[in-house]
Amino acid sequence: MNGSLDVIKIVQENLDNDDLISATEIITKLDENSLQILCADLIALVASYLTVENYKENVDKYLCCENILKLIAKSATKEDALFELLEVLENVSHDEQFISVLKALQVVLIRLNHANTQAIAWVLDSIIQYINHEIDVPEILKGNIGPEEEKIIENDSVVQRLLSLYFTIFLFLDPVQQCLLDQTRNESTKIFFVHDFNSRNVISTFLLKLMEGSFAYLNYSKEPLLYARQCADNLIKLFCRNFSNPYMLLEIIEDRKAFKQLSYKTQHAESNSIFYSEDRFNLRIGLVRQSIYKCTNVRFLSVQPPSDSASKSDVKESFDAFRVREEKKEEDFMNSSSTNSEENRGNEKPKENETEPLAIKVKILEAALSHVPKHGWSKKALSSGAEDVGLPSISHGMFPRGGVEIIEYFNAQCNTELIEYLKKASAENSNNSPTEFIAKAVQFRLRMIVPYKDLWPQALALMSVPSNVPVSLSNLLTMVDDICYYAGDRSVDFNWYTRRIGLASIFKATEFFMLQDKSNDHEKTWSFLEHRIADASKMQDFLKHSEDLTKGIQQTGKTIFDTARSILGLNFNRR
Repeated sequence: MNGSLDVIKIVQENLDNDDLISATEIITKLDENSLQILCADLIALVASYLTVENYKENVDKYLCCENILKLIAKSATKEDALFELLEVLENVSHDEQFISVLKALQVVLIRLNHANTQAIAWVLDSIIQYINHEIDVPEILKGNIGPEEEKIIENDSVVQRLLSLYFTIFLFLDPVQQCLLDQTRNESTKIFFVHDFNSRNVISTFLLKLMEGSFAYLNYSKEPLLYARQCADNLIKLFCRNFSNPYMLLEIIEDRKAFKQLSYKTQHAESNSIFYSEDRFNLRIGLVRQSIYKCTNVRFLSVQPPSDSASKSDVKESFDAFRVREEKKEEDFMNSSSTNSEENRGNEKPKENETEPLAIKVKILEAALSHVPKHGWSKKALSSGAEDVGLPSISHGMFPRGGVEIIEYFNAQCNTELIEYLKKASAENSNNSPTEFIAKAVQFRLRMIVPYKDLWPQALALMSVPSNVPVSLSNLLTMVDDICYYAGDRSVDFNWYTRRIGLASIFKATEFFMLQDKSNDHEKTWSFLEHRIADASKMQDFLKHSEDLTKGIQQTGKTIFDTARSILGLNFNRR
């Protein structure tokens, strides 16, 4: 090797030709002086190979470049390696490259003396800038989140990316922090109480900053958010590690003012005095108090410290105002419609301004169905559907119950389509036996679920939420009533009810069976359906001879089906 340019050229040729061993050996054989001269060029060259394409298609090359960066960070001058890696970190284009550069920076920071606090602050500030710049608040977290959406928040791609980056940052910071603490074991651990620019203050402030932004929108009190809770616990553990005794933080909240709701300006002013006077780390006092209570396991019984992560949000205010307007329109429409009788309601033509909110909701729901395969039965699908019909994504506020309204719309549309099929089938195949007619009708209805089969368990879970059960049950009972009616069951005795309740049970059992069926065209499902209908026919023959013993239940059955149709707003004149 005759010069710096020769080394750079050889390393580049080796990487281009996938001669990864030779490229690594060149770096290991460089002496300290040569590495000091070549440090900047080598880091820039190797970092250019940390691309998404190499990460997906040439993992060996990607890992080799990652290893070379760590070798340079270990052997080059600490200051030179730090500055060059920081420059790369500020220009990373994807998460994989960000993580790879962090691994090299971890090596450099462990080599640095704890007194070099400014270098640590630069690295941690760059991490915060990347998080704030690359990750916006996920759509699913904007506005009010219902209990149904909370169960599936972690399925959102933005939330998954956020939590993944946070776990990576914790892995990066853990050994760095431990090394700094070992070096300062005998020093004072009373951070916040001394206006000092030290490594403990910098790391603690960095961890508090991680609690802001998108991370602050997550709700950690709900059990389903397993990864978010684990992420928050790891963050608090790293924060408490800065103290030999975390309970010393109780000094901050001994003042009874901590239990009162403070104005935003008061919080802002108090936050400046917590850290050193340069105002370099100006944070919200609300987040500080909440983290202190978390790490000390103190649960006070008075007023909870204010959470200002979203209280000043323009998004939330605009969302609430929009929802109030739309709910008022819908309420006016429903009030005006309720004054008409059932007969007049079908004959009179509503005014255009009355039907507008309902028509808009139908358009959004219809468009949202096409986004269910990607986003599930969620508000994200509603937002995408609203955008498809030319409305802002915030229009999902018209559906306060969230994704379950898509499911109810889908079921209603399927039942309407089923009635058309039943009318046609009953006219064309009048010679078919009732059991054969019912089997074909149930199969026709279940096939409508097939396009959403992979996501149907989520739909079943949402429909089983207590607040959603009445409408879900009403849809089911109305559907089986229609099938039995067009199958020729016009009786008014007790068997009328047993047949419908029995068919509802068969439908749900077959539905669950179909979700696990991997056979061609669900042949096993249809065989299962036929056997269940045959079993029900035998039971029906037995009940025919027991009618005198069961007359007392007849009125109860009638009430159930009348209530089901009332919930759905259906009348009996459609036939």
